[in-house]
Amino acid sequence: VKGHSVCFLWALLFGPLYFVFVGSWKHALISFIAFGFTAGVSCLIYPFFAAGIVQNSYFDRGWIQVD
Repeated sequence: VKGHSVCFLWALLFGPLYFVFVGSWKHALISFIAFGFTAGVSCLIYPFFAAGIVQNSYFDRGWIQVD
């Protein structure tokens, strides 16, 4: 995924709001719930998976990757 570090940074800074912005509502909700249960620790782990989550979210909506 191009911009992998950018996805990481935005997810780290904005947490669930980043996933709302890119339209991945399921992961926005999961991230928000995990934030509550882990007292914020999940916001340090979830960004490592952000690029893959966003990519799969787009693929699920029918987008194709152009190299």
